[in-house]
Amino acid sequence: MVHEPPEEFVVTDAQNLNLSESQGDEGGDFQVVSQEVFVDDDDDEKRLSVSEVVVRAVRLREEQTEDSEEDVVDDEVTDSTWVGKPTEDSASEGKASAEPEQVGRGSGVARARKPPAVPHSTSSRQALVLKARCSKPANDIEVYSIIINSQLTSRFAHNVITSRAVNRANVSKEAFFNVDLPKTAFITNFSMIIDGVTYPGVIKEKEVAKKQYEKAVSRGQTAGLVRASGRKTEKFTVSVNVASESKVTFELVYEEMLKRNLGKYEMFIKVQPKTLIRKYEIEVDIYEPQGISFLDAQASFITNDLLPAIQKSFSGEKGHVSFKPTIDQQRSCANCSTTILDGDFTVTYDVSRESPGNIQVVNGYFVHFFAPPKLSRVPKNVVYLIDRSGSMHGESNPAKIQENAKKAIQGRYTLYSLGFGNDVDYPFLEKLALENSGIARRIYEDSDADLQLQGFYNEIANPTLTDIKMQYPENAIADLTQNNFKHYFEGSEIVVAGRVTDNDLNSFIVDVKAEGADKSVKYTENIPLKSGDDVSDQQIYIFGDFTERLWAYLTIQQLLEKRLHADPSEKANLTAQVLELSLKFKFVTPLTSMVITKPKEKDKEEEILVADKFVEGIAVNGELIGNKKTDNVISNETYFGRIGIINREMKIRLEVTTEKITVLNHKNQKTFSWQKTGSISKEGFNLVVNKRSNVTFSFGEGATFVIILHEVWKGHPLHRSFLGFYTLDDHTFSEGVHGLLGQFFHGIDYEISNVHKTDNPDKPDATMKVKNKLLTVTR
Repeated sequence: MVHEPPEEFVVTDAQNLNLSESQGDEGGDFQVVSQEVFVDDDDDEKRLSVSEVVVRAVRLREEQTEDSEEDVVDDEVTDSTWVGKPTEDSASEGKASAEPEQVGRGSGVARARKPPAVPHSTSSRQALVLKARCSKPANDIEVYSIIINSQLTSRFAHNVITSRAVNRANVSKEAFFNVDLPKTAFITNFSMIIDGVTYPGVIKEKEVAKKQYEKAVSRGQTAGLVRASGRKTEKFTVSVNVASESKVTFELVYEEMLKRNLGKYEMFIKVQPKTLIRKYEIEVDIYEPQGISFLDAQASFITNDLLPAIQKSFSGEKGHVSFKPTIDQQRSCANCSTTILDGDFTVTYDVSRESPGNIQVVNGYFVHFFAPPKLSRVPKNVVYLIDRSGSMHGESNPAKIQENAKKAIQGRYTLYSLGFGNDVDYPFLEKLALENSGIARRIYEDSDADLQLQGFYNEIANPTLTDIKMQYPENAIADLTQNNFKHYFEGSEIVVAGRVTDNDLNSFIVDVKAEGADKSVKYTENIPLKSGDDVSDQQIYIFGDFTERLWAYLTIQQLLEKRLHADPSEKANLTAQVLELSLKFKFVTPLTSMVITKPKEKDKEEEILVADKFVEGIAVNGELIGNKKTDNVISNETYFGRIGIINREMKIRLEVTTEKITVLNHKNQKTFSWQKTGSISKEGFNLVVNKRSNVTFSFGEGATFVIILHEVWKGHPLHRSFLGFYTLDDHTFSEGVHGLLGQFFHGIDYEISNVHKTDNPDKPDATMKVKNKLLTVTR
C-alpha cells in the first residue's frame, strides 16, 4: 500500500462551502467526516457567521490484488503548504491539482499551490476532515488577547491590563480572572466593555460593594467585583458573569511607586496566561528626568526562541521595553498546545545622580528623592532573638510583649521581625516592628528560604546614615508625608512628598541633616520654581498630575501602617483619612471596593439598597465656575466654586466656598477658615473642618457628606481652586433622592443604539436614550 502526502484546504467562508454532501468525481470523492466552526475574535465585530475552517484531506492510495479485501489505512494528518480541490484530470491521473487563486476574506479559497505529483493508482478515496483551530473547547470561555501597558514617570507606575474574552457556551457563565499584583499596588479602576458599552467601576465601602455584587449575580446580571483583601495579599481576583455568546473586554488599572533596593528599581509583572494567546503584549515606557543609567528586562521562563521577543532600549531620560511573543513562540514545544509563558517578567533600571537629591514640583505638589551615593558604612551590632523554641518562657500576652519591647528599646534601636512559614502571628510581628522603626518580613516555606533570608539581610546590612531629618520651607508646604527616618541603607532611596501652599514661592530649599559613620552631615538642595505651568514639555510620559497621585499613594500607605498599631480612638481617625483619600483618588485599598453592575436588557429596575433610617429634607445646591481663560483649543471646563446645603427639618444652612465655611442655625452664625482645623457638634449636627483639606458633616444618624477643597496654585495659567462634593454612605439615601446630582445615586435607565464607526476607530458614535430624550454620544 502506498500513501500520498496529505492535502490541506483553507476556506475562509464556511457558509459558501456546501459541506453536507459528498463532492467529487469518478475516481475520487470528498466526504465530510467532522465539522466545527472557528470564530475570528480578532475582529472587533461579532461575526459568528464568518469562520476560518482548516480543511485537511488525507488522500489514501491502495493497491488491490486478486483475493484481497479492501484495506484502508488513515495516516496521521500533518501540516501542508498547499490547498486546492480535485479536478477531472487529476482524478483520472490519481493526483490532485489546484488552480492558484488569491482572494479576500469570505470569498472561498484563500490561497493555493499545486501539490507534489504521486504515482498512478487503480483506485483511491479521499476523506475531507474539518477541524476547528480553537485553543479552548467550544463550551468554554476563551481569552484571546492580553495587553499590558505600563507608563513609568519618576518611579511612579501607571499600569493598564486589557484582556478580551468570549463566552462560547449557550448559557451565561461566571468567569474568574486572576492577576498577581505587587503587594504595594493600588487598583484604580476595573471596567468592562460589553456590546460596545463601557461599564466603569464605582468605588464604595467594602461591605456595601460586596452586597451589591451578590445581589446582581443572584438576579442574573453581569457583574464584577474588584476588592483588595489586604496589604499582604498579592492575588487579585475578578469574577464576572458573562452572558452567552458575548465578547467582553476587561480593563484593569493599578498604580504603584517603585522602591529602590540594592541600587535598582524593579517592576514586576506576573505572566501566567495558562493558555496560548493569539495576542499577548507587554509595553513599558519610562521617563526619568534625572536620566536613565541602565535598563534591563528578564523573564524567568525565557528560552532561546523567546529572546528575540524581548526588546529594550534607553537614551537620556527615556526608556522602552516590549515583549510580544508570537503564538508559536509561546508553545512549550513545537507541536504543543500548552504555553511556556508561566513566571515573572521583570524590568529593572536605575537613574543617573549628579547630586544626592532630586526635587520635582508639578501643579502645586512636590516629590523629593534622596539617595546619597558612596558613603561609609555605619558600625552596627546585630542581636538575634528566636521565639517558639522549647526553652522559651515568660510573657506570652502579645499586647504586653509590645509594651515591654517599646519600653526596653526607647527609640534607640531598630527592631526587625521575621515570620517563618504560615503558622505565625504575622500581624503581631508587623506591629512589633513598626512600633520600633523596623519592618516585618515573612519567610515562606520553600526551597529558596535561605535566599529569602539572605535577600532581607542584604537590604539592611549596610546603613550609611542614621537619624535623617528632612526640613522644608516653613509656612510654605502642607500635608507632608513622613520626613524623619531612622536609617538610610546603601542602595535604597528616601521619598518625601507634600503640597506647596505658598503661591509666591520663587525657590524650593530643602535641608537634610543626618548622622554619618563618623560625623554629622548636611545636604542642601535649592530648586528655582518656574512661573506658570511648571510641567516640562519634554515630560511626554507624565500621566495626569503624577506628583499629586504619588503624594496620595505615599500618604495612604503610611496611614495604613500607622493604623496597624494605633489605639482604637486614633485608629478611627486614621480610617476616616484613608477612606477619604481612597474615594478622592479612586484607590482600591483594604477599606474600599469597586463594583460594576450591568442590568439585563429587559430588566429596567434600579438597584435598591435598603437603609435602616432615611434622612429627608436635605437640599444641596452648587454654583459653577470656569477656567481662568479659554481658547479654541481648550474647552471651558466647569467646577463647583460654592456649595450650599439646607436641612429644613433641623433648620441648618451650610455654605462652603474655596475661602471659608459658614454655618447658620436659626439666628446663630459661625464661620470657619480653611486655614485652621475646627469643629462643631450640636443637636445631632456634626461638622469637622480639616485644615486646607476637607469639611465633613452629618445630620443625625443619616448620611455623612464630605466637601474637599481642591487647591490649585494661584499662579496656574488656566485652573483655579474648586470644591468636590462626596458622600461616604449614599446607600442610606431614600428612593426619593433627585436633582442634578441626586438622580445618579440610584442609577438611571438608558438605552444605547445605532452604534457606528467614525473617523477614529477607537471612538464610535451611538445614540443614547435617557428619560425619553435622544442624545448623540461618543465612547
